[in-house]
Amino acid sequence: MKISILAGAMLAAVLAASHASAAPAPAAAAPASDLKPDPALKFGVLPNGMHYILMKNATPTGLAALRLRIGAGSLMERPGQEGLAHFIEHMAFNGSTHVPEGEMVKLLERYGLKFGADTNAFTSFDETVYELDLPTTNAAAVDASLMIMRETAGNLIFDPGAIDRERGVVLSEERTRDGPQMHMAHAQYDLFLKDQLAPSRFPIGSTEVLHTAQRDRFVAFYNAWYRPERATLVMVGDFDLAAMEQLIKAKFSDWKAGGPALAEPDQGAVAMRGLETKALIEPGLGPMVWIGWATAPDLATDSAAHRQMTTVRDLGFAVLNRRLQLIAQSGSAPFLGAGSGHQRLLKSADITQISITAQPGKVLESLAVVDAERRRLLTYGVTAAELNQEVTGIRSELQTAVAGAATRRSPDVARGLVGAVNDDEVFVSPADELAMFEATAKTLTPEAVNAAVKSAFGGAGPLLLGATPEALPGGQAALEAAFKTAEAQPVTAGQAQVAKAWPYASFGAPGTVASRQEVKDLGVTIVRFKNGSSLVVKPTAFRKDQIVVRLLVGHGREELPTDRETSAWVSSQEVVLGGFGKMTNEEMKLALADKVVGAAFSGEDDAWAFTGQTRPADLAVQMQLMTAYISDPGLRPDPFQRFQSAAPTIQAQLASAPGAVMQRDRNRLLHGGDPRFGLPGLAAMQAAKFEDLKALLAKGLAEGPVEMTVVGDVDVERTISEAAATIGALPPRAASPAPAAGLRTAFPAGTPTPVRLTHKGRADQGLAFVAWPVGDFFTDTRRSRQLVVLKDVLEQRAIEVLREKLGVTYSPQVGVSPSWAFPGYGFMSAQIETPTDKIGLFLPAIKEIVADLRDHPLTADKLALALNPEVEQITKQRQTNEYWLTYLSGATGDPRRLAAARTVLAEISGTTAADLQRLAREVFVDSKAYAIEVAPEAK
Repeated sequence: MKISILAGAMLAAVLAASHASAAPAPAAAAPASDLKPDPALKFGVLPNGMHYILMKNATPTGLAALRLRIGAGSLMERPGQEGLAHFIEHMAFNGSTHVPEGEMVKLLERYGLKFGADTNAFTSFDETVYELDLPTTNAAAVDASLMIMRETAGNLIFDPGAIDRERGVVLSEERTRDGPQMHMAHAQYDLFLKDQLAPSRFPIGSTEVLHTAQRDRFVAFYNAWYRPERATLVMVGDFDLAAMEQLIKAKFSDWKAGGPALAEPDQGAVAMRGLETKALIEPGLGPMVWIGWATAPDLATDSAAHRQMTTVRDLGFAVLNRRLQLIAQSGSAPFLGAGSGHQRLLKSADITQISITAQPGKVLESLAVVDAERRRLLTYGVTAAELNQEVTGIRSELQTAVAGAATRRSPDVARGLVGAVNDDEVFVSPADELAMFEATAKTLTPEAVNAAVKSAFGGAGPLLLGATPEALPGGQAALEAAFKTAEAQPVTAGQAQVAKAWPYASFGAPGTVASRQEVKDLGVTIVRFKNGSSLVVKPTAFRKDQIVVRLLVGHGREELPTDRETSAWVSSQEVVLGGFGKMTNEEMKLALADKVVGAAFSGEDDAWAFTGQTRPADLAVQMQLMTAYISDPGLRPDPFQRFQSAAPTIQAQLASAPGAVMQRDRNRLLHGGDPRFGLPGLAAMQAAKFEDLKALLAKGLAEGPVEMTVVGDVDVERTISEAAATIGALPPRAASPAPAAGLRTAFPAGTPTPVRLTHKGRADQGLAFVAWPVGDFFTDTRRSRQLVVLKDVLEQRAIEVLREKLGVTYSPQVGVSPSWAFPGYGFMSAQIETPTDKIGLFLPAIKEIVADLRDHPLTADKLALALNPEVEQITKQRQTNEYWLTYLSGATGDPRRLAAARTVLAEISGTTAADLQRLAREVFVDSKAYAIEVAPEAK
């Protein structure tokens, strides 16, 4: 078990030029250890030094996840190379010895891989990882994929023209990532890793280098670090191990390094310091404080003893985090949230950190309260009851992992293997993971945990970093003085939290089944109870021991008023954090510590929704939990007040960058100003009243139809029985339709000139957007499926023109959203981040693209490049419980969902070039286009 402390800004730094997290490079694919690797793994090393790890896994069937990890990232860059590790990752898609520039993605798309979803890469401080998820393991697809990985490993050509064409893309990524979170990440690294290498080697690099570096610098880095002995190929999927091993040997045995190896970078030593503080003004962030302690990195070999030590220590942090969470959820807390943990940061340092998100104006007060809780833990320790709660919860999670081991998804296993290589860890089986935990738990004592936590709060520090949207009164000196004052205050022992019995095991006499329908072709059973509630059940074998559940009630957004603002924006926090009438949210967690249950709440277009995941042993409690939320909601004022107090911070964050402004305003603009969509302004957020929200939610949860959908490793008869005892036992509910006025919303009229919005970020950050109305989903489902393919075609063209030809953006975003709830409503959209002075290039380029789609039918190859990945994506998704939960939820109120589930593959795979040209003529009407531009506000 590992607890990540690199939350928020610090984590953003690790992902600075990435799509996944990173960790240190290994010496070997399977480190020497007393731990036993998962027996399903096959390890190997080629004569040239390249490691490989293979695993046969048939979830999903016919799929394979392929990862090539190069043990080199931005830390390996020499002066003048800052940013080239990440730039080279981009160049892997821009030409190699046997794959011309622009052809790699197309080659993969012909085999059904979707760019972004199945074809990806990331660069971090100490690694670069290339990712392919193959939708088929036929010989041609596997051969092409291994060939591409081999080309990436040693045959990139770095054409100077291709480098110049890619500069704008990489610089666009730098602009996109440069915001408040990145600024905080830099501040944290500068403080916690003072005078070490990492703060000067963020993966995105130096804009000067990105602008000017020539081919020789790329080649120098590539030849030095892309070497067989630094590479690990991971492949997990539905294939024959022996045959795959032979293919890998055939493809990679001839790989040789292009030049001499360089010495590993010296990351520097941890600076031994006492109390040190830093204050930062960051308008786009809410008030935050970090307290840290740094020691030399623990580079001990992964072993059973070392894992026991870290588990004992991390249990102490889990207790502290739960205590902080309890305080945060009280009405008087000066902070919105706080968390703690300990981990190795690269190979630079071990960091113990506490992060605090303060209430506006309460930074120093938050610091005092949180530090008091830390010192309370160090002074009085944890209790046996607290430890038992954490042990029970972790045990339940590990037991679930063991039960589902045979149906782990291949991409998840591949990701875990790369992580294990990164961390110099042994990838053990879930059963061994549980056994090690049980061995630790058997001898666990509060005294051992207390000693481990005390040790973690040693080393250089405390190191304090405060970030506020406006200057902190007194600045750095005030932060230091507040901490010293807090440290001088005595602490007393805390009150033990007493576990209550779960009060929602019974809702009265079980309900009676009114009707039962077997939908045999979909493997679905639909049950209606006499009280008006209904149940949809689909048993699957996709994931052993996994069950996903959704409870729908009422009509959601459709029942909100259309003529005024409401407080529905805070409902997702209010309902869950408000707990129940007989029990708070934290009391629920304590009472159900040994259960794998939970629920997230959301206001959907056509229902209020609770979504959760459980296991067969806990299905009854999961259903009780969801039923309690609608039959006895807590709706306490504390969560509302906490999030209302954060309104200025939320609004500041949503004004800080072009993408954030679009997140804030787009939904409302595209619904013609309908107040049910988007976020209210600051004044409306601050004027909102808890009583109004409570009345709104109480009515929504207490009235209207109730439907529960259960998908996964379930027994149908048992599920019906549990539903009868929960939703079926509720008082009768009327199956009232949604109000007619609530079903109406409208796409706005086209814009002769773009709507202009402004942001408070960098002067060179801009955004351009355009959308066209497409209508709803159910009026013509075949047309709606074809719209998805048209969207893919538009995205491909946007990448070719806006990214590759013009170099004005990192990643064009194209989407289509025909509504499942609002008749006649839906839209297709395209959006780019771009330099402010390039915003004007977007609309003419898009107009030229869509005009070509209207005027000329696609070639067979172009159609296949869009259609094949979409068909493969759907085929793959249909082997997940989550996919079926989405389609089946709401089916009792709208049977068209069942028909849509039946026809999806036939309707989308039958798309022709003529269909797409006809659709392009219908959709891409210039006079109906609604355009938005986001530019920096005038200074």
